[in-house]
Amino acid sequence: GDFEGVVTRVLANGCAFVECPEVKEQAGKDAYVHSAVMEQCSLAEGDRIAFMVHVNSSGSPQVSAPCWKFVDDKADSWGG
Repeated sequence: GDFEGVVTRVLANGCAFVECPEVKEQAGKDAYVHSAVMEQCSLAEGDRIAFMVHVNSSGSPQVSAPCWKFVDDKADSWGG
């Protein structure tokens, strides 16, 4: 993806925002993530992702599918 950021502010409707300084600098606001993309990419609050952005109908930056989740190599894959 063109950008990297962290999924923040997941809303009740399943949509969220991605905190990314580059997008915020260019567009003046955080990138929006539609609930369909959240679901398709299995995203959750706190996930670090690489993504591309398009401008949505309201003129805001929006994350395009697909996006790529970073995996923490230090995480225990067995969950314990």
